[in-house]
Amino acid sequence: MVDVERQRMFFSLQIVLLLCQPGVAAVSTSRPRSLLIIVNPVSGAGRAPALAHAVLLPVLRAAGVACTVRATRCRNHTVALLRALSPAQLAAYDGIVAVGGDGAFHELVNSLFSEHRASLRALRLAHVPAGSTDAVACSLHGCRSAFGAAARVALGDDGLLDVLRVDLGPGRAPVHACCIAAAGFMGEVCARAEAWRALGPLRYDLLGAAALLTGRGVRARVSTLPSPLTGMAAERLGPGAEGAACRAGCPVCELAGEGAGASASSDGDVWSETDPPLDTDARRVPSDASPGGTDDLHQQGSPSALALDPMGPQPGTPPTKWESREGRWRSVKLIVTPCRSDKTPCGMARAGHLADGRVKVVLVPNLGALGMLRVLAHMAARGLAAGDLPGVEVLDVRAVRVEGGRGANLDWNLDGEATPAALLRAHVIRGGLRVFARGVETGR
Repeated sequence: MVDVERQRMFFSLQIVLLLCQPGVAAVSTSRPRSLLIIVNPVSGAGRAPALAHAVLLPVLRAAGVACTVRATRCRNHTVALLRALSPAQLAAYDGIVAVGGDGAFHELVNSLFSEHRASLRALRLAHVPAGSTDAVACSLHGCRSAFGAAARVALGDDGLLDVLRVDLGPGRAPVHACCIAAAGFMGEVCARAEAWRALGPLRYDLLGAAALLTGRGVRARVSTLPSPLTGMAAERLGPGAEGAACRAGCPVCELAGEGAGASASSDGDVWSETDPPLDTDARRVPSDASPGGTDDLHQQGSPSALALDPMGPQPGTPPTKWESREGRWRSVKLIVTPCRSDKTPCGMARAGHLADGRVKVVLVPNLGALGMLRVLAHMAARGLAAGDLPGVEVLDVRAVRVEGGRGANLDWNLDGEATPAALLRAHVIRGGLRVFARGVETGR
């Protein structure tokens, strides 16, 4: 089997090298010339450096790409590496590749937002999977192949990826997530997982089983700003678009991308006019009424707001208002992209998209162990979507606020990073990142 895999990789490499010859430059006019490679040496039980040197670097160097390799030495070392680069030095690179798990890509994204935000539009990012889950690479390419990710970089694929900006309260820097923010079941598992890192991916199975049997859920108030397909978007995409899976050339992402270039460069504070007051009624609010009289995410009638939101309300349609729910939830998930992995091949949200400017909010009631097991089994087999399971809500939203009951801290899982917070406010930056990807090919 090993020989077969090596032979397959050899022939695949020959194809990539052929495509990268100067005589067929028309195949891609956007291939990178210079890249910064950041390797997390402890990812995947220490296999990330081997993957970088045996798979990634041979492909890139054969394609004529100049590579600068840096290895991180500790948590948040990526911040220091990027801080040491001036804007001019960073501009010498066409992109940055993170070799490691989802945490390595998460650290890269947040380092760029904090240190080189103005350079984001000029850079493309890539995730070469070498971790425990690798949901970023799986969502972008449909598999956990380091060679496949390297090939996308060498060929110069250029796509967009949504980013969820998460604000955790005064005095705390915003966090940016590309896969998921989750409290309850996944938050509990993530909070305990770091202490068991030596077990590798097995720790998630063991801790997940423990949380399934002993978890009590979280009490919280969840306020959301819905973002269904309406107006021109619904007409152009036609029936069934709301439940369609995201693929290469996805029409939903392409339509949303009409406004992505302007909105992606800024994720300023949208909450001054939208944040539901703390003392509003916590019952579910009808869609035609806003909690406490708060306004839409953008001021209604603003030409710039309408231009930047082709997926949302169009002129002549009713404004979207906040809705609030309060209760005890076994799981609260904010799913930014499909969030595919080996355990969820169809994605946690099977109708999630890479760049449609929306986040799927999944609210699982406080079920017992068997009920929660049924939800997890369904998510693993098909992914979650609205109407799949009784009592489980799947909402398309642009912004969300989650407040722990009585101000209690909730354990949040932000792209695999454990983060406690009593109050979380999040909104989507549509197409906030450029990536070396084209989306999952049809059939995967």
